Amino acid sequence: MEFTMKKTIILTLFFLFSFITMAQKKIAVVMKSGDLKVHVLAKVDSMKIVEKNPTIGGHEFVDLGLPSGIKWATVNVGATSLPDVGDFISWGETEEKETYTNKNYLAPGSKSEAQLEEMGIIKNGVLTKDHDAAYVRWGEKWRMPTDKDFRELLKSTTAEWTEEFGITGFKLTAKNGNFIFIPLAGHKADQFKIDRDYPYGRYWTADWSDGFGDGVSTSYEISEERGFDRTIDNRFNGLCIRPISDADPDEED
Repeated sequence: MEFTMKKTIILTLFFLFSFITMAQKKIAVVMKSGDLKVHVLAKVDSMKIVEKNPTIGGHEFVDLGLPSGIKWATVNVGATSLPDVGDFISWGETEEKETYTNKNYLAPGSKSEAQLEEMGIIKNGVLTKDHDAAYVRWGEKWRMPTDKDFRELLKSTTAEWTEEFGITGFKLTAKNGNFIFIPLAGHKADQFKIDRDYPYGRYWTADWSDGFGDGVSTSYEISEERGFDRTIDNRFNGLCIRPISDADPDEED
């Protein structure tokens, strides 16, 4: 299915030679969804090929028309396109690693909110810029979503469990017709990689957990059985991250 929010068209020489002839004077438009639409050439005023979504800091985003004005990225940190799910990152860290254990985590053991703040990892219960993987990896115009951002996203869109580019996940469609796709990414715990065939996936928020213990932080789980819901994870686990931004789009070339 098409990934951009606009109906991006793909024209091939095959269809150009097959449908644009002196006799028929027709043109075929092949949608990324696979649908084929034939138009009378005489009625076509102009054609515009949209190759990608607009960008912020060079990274593509989707405007879902959210009340906050927040724009969600089209892919996870570490991914360039679907079906790539991107990197698995421990909460407060910024890079993927081979194993995910308490011993090799930047803040091993149970750490209270005050301790994490003293270490410079959080401020007011949210990851600081130096420990926000989206900010560090994608630049100052991007950040990790908070629990509040996820709740706004789910409240403002319709969630559909589906398949895109050969990978399952949630398609979140806004009232303006635009959508993002959140793939079933699994997660990494200790030395065991739980891949995309595992029945759930996890995504980090930037929030320290409130009232769930001193060794976990807030995340969101996606699964066909449970839907798209708030949960918690050990901070040293490797989860995916979907960046967000409230910055202005890049100027078009």
